[in-house]
Amino acid sequence: MLTIGAIHSGATSLAPILEREWAPYLDDYKLINIIDDSLIHTVIRDGEVTSRTVRRVVDLCEALILAGADVVVETCSSIGEAAEIANRQLDRPVLRIDQGMAEEAVTGYRKIGVLASLATTLAPTVSCVERTAQRLGREVEVESLVAEGAFGRWIAGEAEAHDDLLVEAAKSRLAGCEVILLAQVSMIRVQERMARETGKPVFASPGWCAKQIRGMFAGKGA
Repeated sequence: MLTIGAIHSGATSLAPILEREWAPYLDDYKLINIIDDSLIHTVIRDGEVTSRTVRRVVDLCEALILAGADVVVETCSSIGEAAEIANRQLDRPVLRIDQGMAEEAVTGYRKIGVLASLATTLAPTVSCVERTAQRLGREVEVESLVAEGAFGRWIAGEAEAHDDLLVEAAKSRLAGCEVILLAQVSMIRVQERMARETGKPVFASPGWCAKQIRGMFAGKGA
C-alpha cells in the first residue's frame, strides 16, 4: 500500500478535501498528516520563505518519511519553494501540491490566470507556472490576481462572501485568460461555480497532484 504524507500549514487539516479529490485517481493508499499552523504565519510575517522556514519544512518531511511515507505533499503553495528544496535533499519525493496543476496548465494553454485570496500564495504559484513552462519549452502569458478581502472573509467564517469575492474577481479581472488556476486548496469550493460563471476551465491543485502521484507510483497501489 502506498503511504502519502501531507504537511498542512493552516489551523486545520486539508485531509478531507484531499481524500475526496484524490478518490477518483488513487485506489489504495494511506494518508498521514502533520499540521503546523505557525508556518503560514511565519511566511506572512517574513514576506518570504526564509532558510529557517525551509529547515522546518525539511524536518517535517523527514518526520513523515520516518513514519513510513513513500511521498510527501506540501499542501500550501506559499511554502512550495521549501518543498522543492526538501525534494532535492531527501531520499523520498517531496511534491508541492500545485506542480501537477502547473504542468497541465502550461501544456494545454497559453494565457493562464492565477487567482489567490492570500498574497503570499500568489508569487510562489506564478513562479511555479513560469518555471514549469520554461522547463517544458512552452510560451505562456500569466495574469495574476489577489481577490482583495477574500482571505479576511474566510478567516472570519464568512464563506459565502469569500466565494463571491473570488468569483467576481475572476469575472472582472481574468476575462482574457484561457484557464484559471486556484492558488490555494481551500479555494476549491468555488471551482465549479467559477467555471460556470466565467465559462472557462478552472483548475484546482488536489486532483492534478493525485494524477502526478499515480504516475509516479503505478504498480504500488496508486
